[in-house]
Amino acid sequence: MKKLVVWGGEGVNVNYVVNALRSSTLIVEIFIEQRQSRLDLLRRRFRRMSLLRFIDVLMFQSFLSPLLSIIFRSRKTSLTKRLSLDPSRNWNYHSVANINTIDVSKINQVDCDYILIIGTRIVSKSLLNSIRHPIINLHLGITPLYRGVHGGYWSVLEGKEEFCGVTLHHVDSGIDTGGIIGQDLIQLDSLDNYVTYPVKQLVQGIKLIESYLEGNKMMKIIQDESLSSALKYHPGLTQYVKGALRGRY
Repeated sequence: MKKLVVWGGEGVNVNYVVNALRSSTLIVEIFIEQRQSRLDLLRRRFRRMSLLRFIDVLMFQSFLSPLLSIIFRSRKTSLTKRLSLDPSRNWNYHSVANINTIDVSKINQVDCDYILIIGTRIVSKSLLNSIRHPIINLHLGITPLYRGVHGGYWSVLEGKEEFCGVTLHHVDSGIDTGGIIGQDLIQLDSLDNYVTYPVKQLVQGIKLIESYLEGNKMMKIIQDESLSSALKYHPGLTQYVKGALRGRY
């Protein structure tokens, strides 16, 4: 049985993954990174976008995204139950303000095969160079085409449903640029949307992790990892509405 250390973000996704893996994997330590302040996130995004784009994204995150969560809550709930995802957190974990401030000496003393990342902030180059264990990341998107966030949604919006899936990859100093370990696609239906794509991606991602830890041969959707890609952020309000009017939501 492989041994994992899990670094996760403060959200339900890490709960789904940990609870699913516990029956087949020995999870020796879990570190949960506290949620980043909204102000810090906004500051970083503002530096990467034009003012109009920033306002559009801010409007989406502040108003439309919460509304979509309410509208599609029952669909998401029924989907998580049908797919047997457990949102509970009935296990011990260490809470850290920032994953990059973790005690390296203690991590290096832990007996594990891999460190698995689920939704933390970007790991610094200095931390990567200091950790002796291999670090892998579950990314909800097909890299290198869909790096960043909401890879499932962006593939649908761009009419590339054949690339709506999930990637397990090694971690380097870039954003979702590490070498691909394995990838898989999700099965879409007419009820899927911005809120439910990540649920289906997580299920396939858990299967990828299990398969990799069992030593199985891994499948890659993208064979040429040198393909150029754009780093994806949250959609803007006008962008989402235009896509929804085309049936892509």
